[in-house]
Amino acid sequence: MSERPRRIIVKDLKKTFKIYYDKGFNLKDKILFWKRNRYEIKKVLDGISFDVRQGEVIGLIGRNGCGKSTLLKLISGIYYPNGGKVIVNGRLSCLIELGAGFHPDMTGRENIYINASIFGLTKKEIDARLDKIIAFSELGNFIDVPVRTYSSGMYMRLAFSVAINVDADILLIDEILAVGDKKFQEKCYQRLEELKQNGVTIIIVTHDDNIIRSFCTRALWIKDGLIAYDGLTKETTDKYENYLEGKDEKISNAIRDAKGDEINKSNLGNITNIELLDENNCKTKIFSAFSSLKIKLHYRLNSMINVPIIGVKILDENNQVLFEDQTKIDQNKKEIILSLKNLPFKNGEYHLNSYLSAGDEYIDYHNDHAQFSIQNQQENAGLVNIKHDWR
Repeated sequence: MSERPRRIIVKDLKKTFKIYYDKGFNLKDKILFWKRNRYEIKKVLDGISFDVRQGEVIGLIGRNGCGKSTLLKLISGIYYPNGGKVIVNGRLSCLIELGAGFHPDMTGRENIYINASIFGLTKKEIDARLDKIIAFSELGNFIDVPVRTYSSGMYMRLAFSVAINVDADILLIDEILAVGDKKFQEKCYQRLEELKQNGVTIIIVTHDDNIIRSFCTRALWIKDGLIAYDGLTKETTDKYENYLEGKDEKISNAIRDAKGDEINKSNLGNITNIELLDENNCKTKIFSAFSSLKIKLHYRLNSMINVPIIGVKILDENNQVLFEDQTKIDQNKKEIILSLKNLPFKNGEYHLNSYLSAGDEYIDYHNDHAQFSIQNQQENAGLVNIKHDWR
């Protein structure tokens, strides 16, 4: 029996980002405040290698900010690596960012043609699949209204319906299925099970352990820019859970040895988790315009630090900073909550960066530490919505 072909080959993959302390966005800022353009190089992936064969279902696990989403974007071609390479053999379909590839002013039907063409289908091929895509999405009459009026769940329905009907060899999914009602989620996983049985290669990022354990045939645990463990799903998830509970130090030592036992500034402390809460203190990723958002940051300081600071940035889909604030934290506590009231943001997807610093120097920084969406029925021009009236 011949060996299954390799659909994805990742060799010594590296990715870094420039993290600006306070970047000027226009020429005036750059001239007057030239010192603001200082930046730090943040390593996200530090040389990882693995292969994925046809029919494998891979789950990527690890803490927020470890590089799971970055890895998917490198495989899909959204990002380019700073080192190493990715080889993809076969047609690829991806569900990485909610609404990616959709034009907000076009209808759902029109966006099907746009999105499917991005995946390589011709108009004739899309015509043949159109009714099937619309039926699976269950959007009904909403299929002929502009998608800017869609909720996050409706975006997910449309995006998923297109992605699973392009006859892809490889499907990449990043947390998008966490949006939407439970009944439709179950329908999506039933369809993914069918694709799995048909030999489609799937890589999925999710923090739902039940999905990883029940659906994936293999799991990769990413930590500190390296693969901490690659193996059968149960083995990997068990090791990851033991690590979170502090029961397995061997993995940490192996990673540290692989990186040359370098002393990293993050040893001084780090942000361990972030939670998004509504005004009733319930976890959610979907907020209404002008509602309240609480950002709960869990942190750990491993030694006494002079002026420990924790900060948060909120960025839009174009990575434009819409909000940033920071505060001094108590060395003896482990969490802090930032409360934002009357969110003025427009319809769309937003993400948070968080950081921990000692004086003027970062000791921990997380890109895309958390994501959330805003649903707002009253759209206005401009970057934000401001409560107003005409008299």
